Amino acid sequence: GLLCNGLILESDNLQYVLPIQWKWLGEEPGYRWWSLFLTVTTLFYCFVDTTKVLRGAGMIAPFVCIICVSLSVAGSGMAIGELGNIPKSCLQESQTPYWWWGPDTSTGSFWSVFVNVAGVSSYCCFCFAVCSMMPSLRCQMENPGSMLPAVRCSFVFSTFLFILIMVTGYLGFGNLGPDNMILGMRANRPAGWWATERPWETGTGTIIGQVYAWTIIANLLLSDAIYVPCTIISVEAVAPEFFENHKVARVVLRLVLTAFRLIVATSITSFIYLTNLTSACFVVTNNIIMPVLAFHVTKAHPAGPMRKVAHAFIAVFGFYVLVLGSYGAIMHMITSEAVPSAPGTYPRPGISPSCMKEYEKVVGGVETILQVATP
Repeated sequence: GLLCNGLILESDNLQYVLPIQWKWLGEEPGYRWWSLFLTVTTLFYCFVDTTKVLRGAGMIAPFVCIICVSLSVAGSGMAIGELGNIPKSCLQESQTPYWWWGPDTSTGSFWSVFVNVAGVSSYCCFCFAVCSMMPSLRCQMENPGSMLPAVRCSFVFSTFLFILIMVTGYLGFGNLGPDNMILGMRANRPAGWWATERPWETGTGTIIGQVYAWTIIANLLLSDAIYVPCTIISVEAVAPEFFENHKVARVVLRLVLTAFRLIVATSITSFIYLTNLTSACFVVTNNIIMPVLAFHVTKAHPAGPMRKVAHAFIAVFGFYVLVLGSYGAIMHMITSEAVPSAPGTYPRPGISPSCMKEYEKVVGGVETILQVATP
């Protein structure tokens, strides 16, 4: 999941800064070509010692983090500033409100709300998915005892940054923003853009978006130096003697991993759904359910009544996210469009008649709209 999501985001951002107009196997979008080209980096990390890369990544990581957070907040601030250009009827009267201050209840189904909450919870867990990499990294550290203090500090700091990015991003882009915030950092939007499909993805790229995209691309490519080798180490640990004695098996494993990553990245249209599925199936199991069960099975530390209650709640929550989060992600993958509507397509489903009238005012009337809409 971490591998495939990284490739999808790298491709998305490269398509933003260096768009490819070719169709992928007769279908849009062109970002899938970038997934193919970036396969070279996967092969590099599969067959080359990444120790030097990791050392370099560790040195520049704080600067990359500061740049990413700063640009994210700046891009969200630009979106907040553009909200004044959107008619209130398009913000408040649409079938899908611009902001929700709770779970999505527009479907009127409690079951849908219950499943969506599990999906959101699984995505939150994914923010700390790197926990699954800790054992592999710890065993390679010169001083393994320094891992725990570093993890505690980094988690507190990361939580603060995540909240900052989410709050500012949601205030700016609301429910109409793209999965990848960078794709919404644009300017020179067409007239009436707020009444169209994927409105924030209309217009031309901005300098902030370009710099942010390149920074994220560099961050993800450096992160691959962790994810790819750790994945290979984990798989080879299943049968260490077999892989140690068969060089061909080691090569085949790396080629299969590379091909699998490419196939998934070019088949899934939304990294959000893939993230939810990965997190619900594996991250929640590894980081929430298994530690609680292992703690009580091994009886490594005495547990009082309050701790047992807390662990019971954590385990129930974990199974809830595991089952319903996985179900929701799979259903979204099945029902979502293989090729989503192009940005700027009018009208956006669910907009109110008042919003349509506002669109007609700025575009120039029904006849002009029909001319624009005709291919």
